[in-house]
Amino acid sequence: MPTKQSPTGRSVPEPPSPALTRAGPHVGHRGAFTKAPRNARIVSASRAGEPAEDIAPNHGLSVERIRQIVAAAEGLERGRPEAFDYLGRRTRDLLERQGWTTVPLVRDAYLAVPGGERLLQVPGFGRKSLREVRRWLWLQIGDPRFEDLDSPNAAGRSGAPGQTMRSNG
Repeated sequence: MPTKQSPTGRSVPEPPSPALTRAGPHVGHRGAFTKAPRNARIVSASRAGEPAEDIAPNHGLSVERIRQIVAAAEGLERGRPEAFDYLGRRTRDLLERQGWTTVPLVRDAYLAVPGGERLLQVPGFGRKSLREVRRWLWLQIGDPRFEDLDSPNAAGRSGAPGQTMRSNG
């Protein structure tokens, strides 16, 4: 905890700033800025060949947390396309394991067999993930083949999304 000198010369704990207090309990006293240099030291030690079991005690973290930090740094360096950030983590991981790492590759895999059946052949990839990918592709490329036909307003829609149709009856 940061400290400051009192008029008597003693060190007194400094209260957290009002901004951190308002942010809630999930925000630490030091914030994320002090974690970036720590994480950089962890990643550089790992790349130098030091095992996670030796790095963890130096930083007061578990071995698993060290592995997570290193894996996150590698994920950032791979430069995953920003478009994939709009998919759920599970679906994104399933696609990346198959090597489908760009929008055109996912589109081609979906269209390879009618109805996206090729994606359903991937272990762990179900109807819910298929619907998520179909909606994501529609938003990414605007191709009407990927329009969400599961929503109640989609069938027979001739207007813009969200527009209600009037009947002359």
